[in-house]
Amino acid sequence: MNILFVIIGIILIVYIIKSVMNKNFDMYESIFWILATFAIILLAMFPKSLDEISLKLGISYSPSLVFLLGVVFLLFINFKQSRLLNDEKQKTTELAQELAILTQKIEEMDEKNDKK
Repeated sequence: MNILFVIIGIILIVYIIKSVMNKNFDMYESIFWILATFAIILLAMFPKSLDEISLKLGISYSPSLVFLLGVVFLLFINFKQSRLLNDEKQKTTELAQELAILTQKIEEMDEKNDKK
């Protein structure tokens, strides 16, 4: 058992929970990071389980499994963030269009009031 990784995992969980409580981090987003941190803690506590899982998946070098899982996890997070960014971009475009329409209506109303 690697105590250092267990301690790092516990520190990460505490940090994530504090970030959620301080509203610096979304609760939904934090679930994925907490799950990843639990995986780190479990692998640190039971390092032989990584070898067993690797062999069952047909991977002869078990650290490759860690890198593969890390890459898949980061790709998933990247895809999720890209989707959220796209949603925010669309909302910004819609708000800009609504603002332009409202500004035009205000200008038209001002012109009508000036003519009276």
